[in-house]
Amino acid sequence: MNKSFFIFIFFLLSSIVYSQITGIAKDDKGVLLPNVNIILLDSIQEIEAFAISDKNGEFKIDDFSLGNKTIQIKKASYQTLEEDLIIDRKKIDLGDFVLVKEDAIALKEVIVKADFNPYRKDTAEFDAAKYRTGKEMNVEDLIKNIPGATVDKDGRIKIGKKEVQSVLVEGEDLFNNGYSILTQAMNDQSVAKIQVINNHTKNKLTKDIYDTDALAINLILDDKAKNKWNGSATLASTSYVENRHQVRLNLMNFSKKRKIVSIYNYNTIGFDEMKGVNYLIKNQYTSAYNFDLIGTNKALPNLVNLYQENYQFEDNRTNFNNDKIGVINAINNFKSSKLHILGLYNRIEKNNYIDEIESYNDNTIQFTNTQKSHWNKKIDNYFTKVEWNKEFNSTSNFTIVNRSYYLKEINENNFLFNSNDISLKGNNATTSVETQGIYTNKIDSAKLVTIVAKHLFEKRPYQFVESNPIFGEIFSNPQIAHLNQMIDNKQNYLGLKGTFFHKLSDKENYYLTVGTEYQNVDLNSNFYGLNNDFSTQMHLSDAMNNLSFQQNKVFIHPAYSKEWKAFRLNLGLPIEYYATSLTNDLDDKTNRFTLSPKIDFSYEKRKFGKIGLGYNYRVIPTSFEVYYQEMIYRGNRQFSKSNLTAYQLFGGSQFNLNYSRSRGLNNEINLSLTYQFQDKNVGYNSIFQPNFSINNNIIVEGAEMWMPSVSYKYFWIPIKSKIQINTSYTSLKNSSIVNEKSIRNHFSSYTIGLEVKSGFSGFWNYELGGKFSFNRNENQFNSNEFRNIDAFANVYFNLSKQTTLDVNYEFYNFGGQDQSSTNFLDLKLYHKIPNSKIKLFVLANNLLNNKSINRNMITPTSERFFTQRLLPLHILAGINFNF
Repeated sequence: MNKSFFIFIFFLLSSIVYSQITGIAKDDKGVLLPNVNIILLDSIQEIEAFAISDKNGEFKIDDFSLGNKTIQIKKASYQTLEEDLIIDRKKIDLGDFVLVKEDAIALKEVIVKADFNPYRKDTAEFDAAKYRTGKEMNVEDLIKNIPGATVDKDGRIKIGKKEVQSVLVEGEDLFNNGYSILTQAMNDQSVAKIQVINNHTKNKLTKDIYDTDALAINLILDDKAKNKWNGSATLASTSYVENRHQVRLNLMNFSKKRKIVSIYNYNTIGFDEMKGVNYLIKNQYTSAYNFDLIGTNKALPNLVNLYQENYQFEDNRTNFNNDKIGVINAINNFKSSKLHILGLYNRIEKNNYIDEIESYNDNTIQFTNTQKSHWNKKIDNYFTKVEWNKEFNSTSNFTIVNRSYYLKEINENNFLFNSNDISLKGNNATTSVETQGIYTNKIDSAKLVTIVAKHLFEKRPYQFVESNPIFGEIFSNPQIAHLNQMIDNKQNYLGLKGTFFHKLSDKENYYLTVGTEYQNVDLNSNFYGLNNDFSTQMHLSDAMNNLSFQQNKVFIHPAYSKEWKAFRLNLGLPIEYYATSLTNDLDDKTNRFTLSPKIDFSYEKRKFGKIGLGYNYRVIPTSFEVYYQEMIYRGNRQFSKSNLTAYQLFGGSQFNLNYSRSRGLNNEINLSLTYQFQDKNVGYNSIFQPNFSINNNIIVEGAEMWMPSVSYKYFWIPIKSKIQINTSYTSLKNSSIVNEKSIRNHFSSYTIGLEVKSGFSGFWNYELGGKFSFNRNENQFNSNEFRNIDAFANVYFNLSKQTTLDVNYEFYNFGGQDQSSTNFLDLKLYHKIPNSKIKLFVLANNLLNNKSINRNMITPTSERFFTQRLLPLHILAGINFNF
């Protein structure tokens, strides 16, 4: 890095000017008040800093920028005080603030409001009415408006850079990690307050023992929405020409004892109803310790490629769909127990249309292929969850949960490959039954024992037939016109672990986890050729697998954490023993003992910021799917097999350096540097031919990656706008073998992004941004450079108290040289009928009527250009009704 880079970083660090406010809180009788919440808001009413008064009523707020502010003083049973300030110097003493009881009259000349609630330990609370704009269709739209909140295209919520793990309703977790099913359906008008809870825990016995560092949102209901049925309905349609529709219906009843949610959604407008369901099924809730989790990554992998997903754009751009979902969800609280029952069915149909040109060159073989693809899949998914929580007494409880699902997928894909017609018809299914029990015993105020046991049974069969004229060439038999493949993959998993946690003080703790896991996986596969009229089967060599994988893992994980003054130290030493056998096709028994030391050290001062250093040696076990010895046809002319005959474990190191300094939500800088390397890992020895490829799993030289990044956020008062700059660099080196040639590939990418968002209080607001990525891929055979650009500009108009208009523009250019740019223009018009619960809306999508978009992908020996079909121009008109 050159000198100018460090000058740039110094400028960013020094540009955050901070100030200090002091004062005293007392009541109207002159009594000094401790534990008073003092909140400082910036000019767009986002939290910038806060403090709590001490036993003498004194408070001090540090580290915020100069400019226009609002200060709020709040204590339970007292009226909220709010005053506008202009901070034009570094130190200000506000003197005394007098708080009065709820029924009294304020003695200080301030604005008395109750529309923004307190910030207390681990919880920020927001009055929902303050953040409604009139265009909210559901709770997700409301959450987007609270300070620091963002929602991605999957419905995942972040507060700042931290992802929300659960969304609760009056403290009850109805959908776990699949909360977008709830937030995209629930009537926003039923919500009175939104609580953002840090260190959220599902088990109240752990609350005062350790901090989970998990983030959750709790929805506090309006009194009118409690103990009664309420819900919403959305009906929308395009004209009969586009023939796209949306129906969303939900009915909910929330009381202290019982909570019931019923949901029905149907759409053909591109919205993927499966996304929230996937998170619900996976249930990957994570916290700082995860004492109640075991075997979270044991799901059977996808062995074949029967559908190509689109990850580049929002679903309303490329998802030609027909989706339905129905949900019944109920929680019933008894005197000392709770029962939670959830049932879900959804059916989706997705179509993806992609044209592709592949140019291959390894200095020995050169060829170009073209392919037009129509990928189609239909999924029927059934999911149930039954959970029972029992409190034995005030210090112990038990939870047992059963999660079962059955998913069936039917595929009908059609391709035109180099003028050859190819069709694939098949199906695959997943059956999964998982039962988990968790026992917690709080020995005293500082000691906790957690025991978790889990059993998982999973089965995933595949069957498909592909009709492809090139099979005769691949297998040197001109009679072969079709390939029929059957795969049966199933597993049993058992896990048991116990943890003892001891809180030595508020700043020091240790824990010890011991446990064992057992996994048994059986894989059977076979494919054979068929003649043109399907009357004759032709058995093929290297086409049958019979693999049994058994692994028993025993582990001990001691860890220690200590804070002193501004320093924090975390130490961990996972010790693991693996006993693995590979039988039937292989005969291998391997026993391995591993150590994975981890250390994190940090220093944090409010004015300085926080700096952290970390090192972790990671042992990476391999899974069964890298060991099958004969070929499996993965679809799309790709075969795979393994040359590994003995079980492998790989080690790798990771170093982290992070620095952050914040002056509230709108003035902060973050710097990070990550470096990773592995000695060895599983890679490919690939054979590429013009009409097909075979990937053989082998051991290759390890990968090496390093990635520095910088983000800077600043609120610029003259234009009342928040400016954010993000920049990062990635360097990745990895190895492979292609057509008997060893390749060491180096991919590098430099990305810089800029976003500007206004905070006006009048007729309009805007946000705009762009991201530029400069990429290079090089090895001894090829060198490619390309750049990607995506940019956006959004303008939001408040046409009246009832009417809003959003104008959204997007620009994309992927790959540079031979790729054309694509522009999108969308309009969203919302109107709330006065004195009613009805909203009317018009959504105009792809007004420029783009038919396709171009992108590319670079590999060590090829460059692939894609043209993806887009949903055409359509205008959706609808009505939303809350009741």
